[in-house]
Amino acid sequence: MKVEGTRTPDEVRQVLRAELLAQVETPASRVVRTQRHEGHPAIVMMVGVNGTGKTTTCGKLARSLVGDGETVLLGAADTFRAAAAGQLQTWGDRVGAETVRSDKEGADPASVAFEAVSKGIEAEVDVVLIDTAGRLHTKTGLMDELGKVKRVIEKQASVDEVLLVLDATTGQNGLRQARVFAEVVDVSGIVLTKLDGQGRHRHRGPAGARRPGQASRPRRGARRPGAVRPGDLHRRDHRLAARRSRATAPGLPRRPRPPGNREAKHRRNSAAACFTSLTHSD
Repeated sequence: MKVEGTRTPDEVRQVLRAELLAQVETPASRVVRTQRHEGHPAIVMMVGVNGTGKTTTCGKLARSLVGDGETVLLGAADTFRAAAAGQLQTWGDRVGAETVRSDKEGADPASVAFEAVSKGIEAEVDVVLIDTAGRLHTKTGLMDELGKVKRVIEKQASVDEVLLVLDATTGQNGLRQARVFAEVVDVSGIVLTKLDGQGRHRHRGPAGARRPGQASRPRRGARRPGAVRPGDLHRRDHRLAARRSRATAPGLPRRPRPPGNREAKHRRNSAAACFTSLTHSD
């Protein structure tokens, strides 16, 4: 900031905003490819670690696509987590999309994904959404299994989108997740979830800079099924750069500090003294 000759807080925020946009802005298209091509449906895979919201994102994206007039088929390739297929089936029933699932627990996820794509091609649907099991990016065996799922799908048709679902409160570990998943399945876009929490945007810049692409953002969890929006870099990074704490923002009163041990003890003693004097006066 000394080199730029910046003096005021507003100028610093403008420089910060320009730097954030330079890190994540890319000339590539940020639209999720969901159009039929070459006689087969668009295929979208959801990948990520455990608990980030992949199944919920599948349901929200399916609802958005159905609302746009496209036909959607869901593939429940998460055969590891208990009731994962049932959860996706519920989403499919809500939005009017057929779900392909295995009847037995622990089935081969690649076979379920293969069957879903086959049925999507036969039914001539517009989009096939494949939900995969959550896996830690540090587990080599599980990551190899994810790569196998994609290779099996590509025996019938190319995968158009691989969306990495990241918890917006993860922090710098999200950057590591983006690197490893990109090496295994060539991630084309990032979905940020759980943006209604307090700790968010922590890896927005670094992860977006390394994996440019669509950044959709479901909000408020499964209770708001339609809350999925395309990422707006200028809007989000402007809010991030312009964020101020209440203590430093001009015109806002400071929050009162909680009483310390001495003050709390003094208040307790004063209350006890008042109670004692009232008792004796009676």
